[in-house]
Amino acid sequence: MTIQNCILEPKRRKRFETQGYHGFTDAELNDYKIGIRFAYYGCASLVVLGLILSNIQILTIAMIIAFFGMLPPYHPLDYLYNYVIRHLIEKARLYDEKYGNKK
Repeated sequence: MTIQNCILEPKRRKRFETQGYHGFTDAELNDYKIGIRFAYYGCASLVVLGLILSNIQILTIAMIIAFFGMLPPYHPLDYLYNYVIRHLIEKARLYDEKYGNKK
């Protein structure tokens, strides 16, 4: 990765900060961008798949996953990313911004 790839556009940095990712360098945010977006893309994919297939079971699973995203400290798909997906794509674990340390 080159330095040029690590520099984020101000608009993208503002979006990350809106989500609570303050105090990170551009390089750190660039490294974590897949993990940060994984839950959004995963839920959206389930909903789209359920709508395309008109499958109430898939839509119900998406609803349950979204609902349980409110209860634990992290979204259920963040756990999936941290314990499975990140190992497959060899990326770092997501930060625990709430407690100020790396997860």
